[in-house]
Amino acid sequence: MNRININLTLNDGYTLPARRMDDEYNITGITINHRVYYEIQHYCNNIGNRSDSTVRRLLKKVEHRNCNDYFIKLANKIFVSPSITMLADEHFSHTDTINGNWEKFLRSHAWDYFGCVSFRWSISLKTAKERMNSYFEKLGKKYKTAELRLFYVCEQNKTRDGYHVHFVLWTDVKNKTEVRSFTENHFRGNAAEPFANTKIEKYDPNEGGIGYLLKEVAQNSDGYDYLYKNKKG
Repeated sequence: MNRININLTLNDGYTLPARRMDDEYNITGITINHRVYYEIQHYCNNIGNRSDSTVRRLLKKVEHRNCNDYFIKLANKIFVSPSITMLADEHFSHTDTINGNWEKFLRSHAWDYFGCVSFRWSISLKTAKERMNSYFEKLGKKYKTAELRLFYVCEQNKTRDGYHVHFVLWTDVKNKTEVRSFTENHFRGNAAEPFANTKIEKYDPNEGGIGYLLKEVAQNSDGYDYLYKNKKG
């Protein structure tokens, strides 16, 4: 029997690729809406820096929360996100909410840019998230061998219907200016009739950007996401 390692990409639905009678599938990774999850043992052996027992202990602490940022269950198996790497026992000592964990997580990472995307037309929360996910996917295709991190939160417009988006972005790409230009051009679209106005500033940890993001996370639990791509894509 041939043992075949596969990585599934799931959108609205999925099907396993056809296999022969003597093939056995071993699902080592799953990509859902641009977020990558790994089978626990594969993650511990090849990607993460934690033992199987450590990861499973942390999972017990978050399994009753809305924590798709950290893991999913599929076909009686648990798959973990690389964001589990940033969890530690002390993250749970003073708070029982995911907000506290996000603060630890975001402040423990380096970020290149803090930005805001204001759309020309009023768009729904679902559409705003789709726009950000699409941007991250295209950024990943442009920089196929780069490591990328994006955290974004959607905020309802104050003077009209619809949403705008705040985000922090980091990449190990050396030419940061090129990444910034790509981001601005992606959301701008047609220069003669821009789809969105994008304001991007160099991230300064002393200017309160993370605190602002966390405030919006607390107010809109469905309006944020963390996306990650490793060097292997």
